[in-house]
Amino acid sequence: TAELNRNIDKDHMGRFSSVANHSFYHGLSALVLARRQGRSKWEDIINRTMAQMKKWAMSNPWNCQHKLELMIAEHAYLEGNMDVAIQAYDCAVASAAKHRFVHEEGLALERAGIFYMETGDNPTASRFFHRAHDCYVRWEAHSKAAHVKQHL
Repeated sequence: TAELNRNIDKDHMGRFSSVANHSFYHGLSALVLARRQGRSKWEDIINRTMAQMKKWAMSNPWNCQHKLELMIAEHAYLEGNMDVAIQAYDCAVASAAKHRFVHEEGLALERAGIFYMETGDNPTASRFFHRAHDCYVRWEAHSKAAHVKQHL
């Protein structure tokens, strides 16, 4: 029975991880596209994915808190609330680093770099891009690291 339960838990976590990642990237993409194309087309996806991620972050902060923080940062940026965005980007980076999600730490750093670049703070953007580059190199995502290096 214990062996059976262990397999169920592994299967459940594998499915959860896939579903959570899909929801995260779907929502994050919608947030970015809403800034570029206008929010009306993306509002439903943003609201659904953020609400779901909030629930998951409450019950599974290790895997979801940094994802939620990055979504909050992007949403605050979309809303023009720059102070909240800055704080949430920092929280996303710190949480991803704390829980050793180096690829999502890199993503949070990269998104923060884009935020700072688009808001005209190029020195800060450069620092974030450097850190994102370092994360992607540690993760051995060399093509992604090279892509981020273009911002430097």
